[in-house]
Amino acid sequence: MQQKKNSGFKRWGIAFVVLSVLQFGSMYGIDLFLKPPSLEAAMKKAGGAVSATATPAESRVSVPGSAVLSALTEDQRHVAYTTADNRLQIEDKTGLLFDQDVGDVTFMKWLEPSDTLIYFVKGKSTLTGYLIRAGANSEVKPVEIHQWSSKQREVEAVYFSPYLEFVYIEMNNGSYDEVYKYKASTGIHRLSLANVVIDHIDYNPTEDKLVITTDKGKVWTYEGDRLRRPDGSKVIDKAEPTTTEKKKSSSQVDEPKRTSGKKSDSTKDEHKKSRETNEKSTNESQKSDKSSKSDKSKTEEQQPQQEPAVNGGGDPAPVEQNNKVGSEAK
Repeated sequence: MQQKKNSGFKRWGIAFVVLSVLQFGSMYGIDLFLKPPSLEAAMKKAGGAVSATATPAESRVSVPGSAVLSALTEDQRHVAYTTADNRLQIEDKTGLLFDQDVGDVTFMKWLEPSDTLIYFVKGKSTLTGYLIRAGANSEVKPVEIHQWSSKQREVEAVYFSPYLEFVYIEMNNGSYDEVYKYKASTGIHRLSLANVVIDHIDYNPTEDKLVITTDKGKVWTYEGDRLRRPDGSKVIDKAEPTTTEKKKSSSQVDEPKRTSGKKSDSTKDEHKKSRETNEKSTNESQKSDKSSKSDKSKTEEQQPQQEPAVNGGGDPAPVEQNNKVGSEAK
């Protein structure tokens, strides 16, 4: 009897151990699936944390003293910085990977743990965002993600989810703040917040959840592509077009106006040319009439001087007729 009880306990114990191992293996597999390869490799090297100690000293770089604006990766393998003459330079231990005059860079950040840099260039009336990857096996070339038409927009912060590859951009637009979501497959989209002033944003990259706290203490949340107001009600997203799209639409409306204006000016020019042609034709006609009358008068004056034939033969010259015409004229 005692042996049967011991045998039963052993079976339950073995079953429990097997189930625990299976559960642990399943969770570990899911964790590896969600974890980006670059982060996984870094964690192995660092013993569970991404830090500068994971990178050998000979592979680390530092920020040059002449840098105006700079961003250094956590593992210190890459550094990006701007110079006084608006050149953006990216380098690793092997040297410069990118060196180009890009304009006035106002914000830059590495999207850790990837080797991709996001930066923004301010123009006269625009703000343009770019992504550039500094990986050894990739072409170091900027890719434009979006251009905003505004003189006062400034980037406050950027949040990145390495699991879902979403980028959130917090901007100040004068008297209020904005939040944009960027995804490579769908482009950029503005969250339909009211005209609020953001105090701070807490972001959970694993859950892709934004907790947005305003300057008045109101809390908005964005999770699962759903934005909720402070009272918990869901905001119905109208898929508002971005600034560039609105600008394009307005230019398309103005195009017919410009065309019709050109057409009107062309018509006026044609009428003007037609009038000038008619006036010229009239003047030429009048000149022609005057010329013909003058020629006729000269002919009549010359005709009386004609004499009859010398031999008296043939038709007499029309002297009498000319005299008659002369007398009538008198």
